Amino acid sequence: MIYDYYDIEAYEEESNDFFNKMEQYGQPNPFSDIYLSFLELPEDMKYRFFKDYEIDMDAYLFFLVRFFGLKSPIQRKRFLKHPYIRSLVVENRINHLQTPMGEVEFQYWINGIPDILKKTFQNLGYSSIIDSFCLFRDEFIGAYNGRCHEASIQFSGQNDVVTAFMHEPLSNLRFLHSFVETDEKILETTANIVMKKEDYYRLTRPEVITKIPGEELLDLWNSFFQKHPRLKDMNIKQLLTEYEEVKQHPDTIKIKTIRTR
Repeated sequence: MIYDYYDIEAYEEESNDFFNKMEQYGQPNPFSDIYLSFLELPEDMKYRFFKDYEIDMDAYLFFLVRFFGLKSPIQRKRFLKHPYIRSLVVENRINHLQTPMGEVEFQYWINGIPDILKKTFQNLGYSSIIDSFCLFRDEFIGAYNGRCHEASIQFSGQNDVVTAFMHEPLSNLRFLHSFVETDEKILETTANIVMKKEDYYRLTRPEVITKIPGEELLDLWNSFFQKHPRLKDMNIKQLLTEYEEVKQHPDTIKIKTIRTR
């Protein structure tokens, strides 16, 4: 297994090799889904050029769910023609997605301007009305895609921020990721998606590193960093993955330079 946090060079080498080969041998599709292009390759071509690669179908289903969260309503309608999507039924704001890999339920955390305004006023006292509005608007439009650690802290409230290694659709790869967890639900902040905890864990099979209560992270910003200002320069990835070490040795822990993808 290759983990991006521990060995980003090997991670990039593996993923870049796959994407470069797909550009050479794969056929584009209207969904910009490179994994679909791989799945539709002839078996002899897979054996000749891609025998070291396999798609994790649970992770791929989660990949499709995120697609919905990141697309506009018009794009979502077009995406329903994807060959791995059999149907999407919406009941009481809950989306029931049926695929060859099984069915999964999800809903959008923020559904539009009314939700943005509601959450903005609920957030007063924590930040200004303009900052709060921009915060929830950015979540709605997908601006936090690729910023999971920051977004999970921002939207944790009294819930837990979980940081874990997640399964990529490419079976050999694991990437560091953060999400917000309650007793029964997961907020996938990078795509404005809420899922049942059991479904989320079934598809992503996270290897949990830390689980931090949101109140602790708020206190970290409000008081702990005031006592230890050097920690303000710490990368959020390091803070979340080495949280206990940071709390125990705030004056001596080495602040790492972490290159992101």
